[in-house]
Amino acid sequence: MNYYTTAPIPTQKAQPSPKDKNSLRNMWFQTQQTSTFRNINLYRKILLLLLLTTSIPVFAQDSSGVRTVGIFSNGMNSVNRVTAVNNLLYVCGSGDGLKIVDISDPSNPLQVGHHDTESFAVGVTIVGNYAYLADDNDGLRILNVSDPANITEVGFYDTPNRAYDVAVKGDHAYIADYNGGLRVVDISNPAEPQEVGQYNSPGNSMRVIVRDNYAYIADGSWGLRIVDITTPSNPQSVGNFTTGTTVKELAIDGNHAYLADANNGVKMVDISDPVNPVQVGLFDTQGVANGIFVDGNYCLVADGMAGLRILNISDPTHPFEVGWYNTVGVSYTVHANGYMAYLSDGVTVMILDYSAATAVLSRISEQLPQTSLLNPAFPNPFNGSTTLGFSVPVSGLVSLIVSDVSGRTIRTLLNGRVNAGNYTTTLTMSEFQSGSYFVRLTVDGKAHSKTITLVK
Repeated sequence: MNYYTTAPIPTQKAQPSPKDKNSLRNMWFQTQQTSTFRNINLYRKILLLLLLTTSIPVFAQDSSGVRTVGIFSNGMNSVNRVTAVNNLLYVCGSGDGLKIVDISDPSNPLQVGHHDTESFAVGVTIVGNYAYLADDNDGLRILNVSDPANITEVGFYDTPNRAYDVAVKGDHAYIADYNGGLRVVDISNPAEPQEVGQYNSPGNSMRVIVRDNYAYIADGSWGLRIVDITTPSNPQSVGNFTTGTTVKELAIDGNHAYLADANNGVKMVDISDPVNPVQVGLFDTQGVANGIFVDGNYCLVADGMAGLRILNISDPTHPFEVGWYNTVGVSYTVHANGYMAYLSDGVTVMILDYSAATAVLSRISEQLPQTSLLNPAFPNPFNGSTTLGFSVPVSGLVSLIVSDVSGRTIRTLLNGRVNAGNYTTTLTMSEFQSGSYFVRLTVDGKAHSKTITLVK
């Protein structure tokens, strides 16, 4: 089955790398920043119709450690943002408001509720029975979603500019209002929300996350802004980190902020001192980092035309890629819950299981090896899973990949910097057919390979 995208697709089999498509993606994003969502949605609809009525080959599905579980189609309207809470998925769409989808069976997502809004739903936060919806030109909408089949609006606040995102803490909603900066709204009475404070950021506030007494803002070309909200009526800027390009989204985990930094990939920033945030890590993704979500030791990146990328960030100073899923559309945002990723990709939400990408790398000995080595798999032949062991004599760049007999990479277990030591990891291949496969270890350019045999 082919899934079509709302973005232009090359007609030649020989494709440029995702990095070579930056001009197309930059044009697309600039259009999103400078035009209304209505114009963008029309643009995407026209492209989708062209694709559906012409014989254009699409990219073959390619993945490592990630598999498709289900797909939710949003019809002809692009998906701007997704949020998963328990067994429900909240889908923000251009031109059709908020949809609620039952994902208790992720292979068969079912729409159970819909509330159309006047503008374009671009961000949502769920707290109790309420959905706080950032509705672009129509500001903040407060919806009662206790009964998904009967969603009702209970209150609204029309922000000065364009509401792109909303975070909630206690009795206050914090709205990323694009050119309007950060707006603080008292929601103690949902029927009558009132603005009580504001911070005029220098950039375009696109996303906001609230942790403790701070609001962290993805402020476009002005990077990360950190705002003290101890007194909601008087938010004060205390720190900033400028990346040199456009920060589209961010995630906060512990003492680190993870910035989706467009063409520059993902930047890891130490925010333990909010006054002086410092970059400690970087991973340059294949495409354009649009969206980001952190789940424990893993960072999921909606990487534009490069689909979903999964990074191991157990050491934020040395992130490495452990899995990916190349979609046929333009991946824009991602949310995850229990090794299940929900990826907005054009007019669809891809439901993806990435548990296989989280294979644990275990250091089994402190004794430093004298040379790099790839040990025989055990057991081999194997049924379902086997253990791989390898040695790294000095800290450096290490990749561990599995390929089929044609040489096509089917699983990337490791691709990044690893400290010296002896390691083991579990390879699970229950979804593949019986046959011979090859494991290839590369340590600072020196390669080792072994043959493994899967028997079912």
